[in-house]
Amino acid sequence: MRLDLASVALSLAAILPFVYGLKELARHGWQPLPLITNPQFSISLGGLLSCAMLNGATMVFTAQHFQLVDGLSPLQAGLAMLPGMVTSIVSVQVAPQVARSSPSAPTWC
Repeated sequence: MRLDLASVALSLAAILPFVYGLKELARHGWQPLPLITNPQFSISLGGLLSCAMLNGATMVFTAQHFQLVDGLSPLQAGLAMLPGMVTSIVSVQVAPQVARSSPSAPTWC
């Protein structure tokens, strides 16, 4: 039986940060991370997390609708969702440039 080094590396990359976190928790007790204490960062991070969760849930329900109601195969459902995904990716990349070029854009944008 051969050893799969890629799987070993991925397993270690997933497990070691968790173990390190537990050891730090035991050493210093429960403390919020220094980055999270910044209110602007916390609000931005919470908004991004909420948006990502909502987007993921919407994609699951859309894929289920295509498969269960419209009778599409998983491949057909994925292909039907492809234009929306491409549009989403492009809009996320273009939005900052559009915001910067807007005359009413804040200086921090």
